[in-house]
Amino acid sequence: METLRHFAVLIVGKQVSLSLAEFVCFVLFISLCLLFQRHRLGLFITYCFIIYWGFVMNGAYFVDILNNTLLGLPIYVLLGIIMIVLGIFSLARSE
Repeated sequence: METLRHFAVLIVGKQVSLSLAEFVCFVLFISLCLLFQRHRLGLFITYCFIIYWGFVMNGAYFVDILNNTLLGLPIYVLLGIIMIVLGIFSLARSE
């Protein structure tokens, strides 16, 4: 129950930092994907940016929120890897 409360604080109570240049690149890539109707590629790029922003840029923040328990971070990384693998499979699949 305590971990759930810390997770709620993570989502609602704090702000995470994002680089303006990275955000502009993200918007540019997504706009190009929408313009050229590459929706799967756009979703894959979105997933990759979310994993990067969440894990690489703010990984220490997540560990701090979870009271320095190392249970939440591997779960986050595992789910990120699963999303990337599913994204690669969906890009390889033909319509």
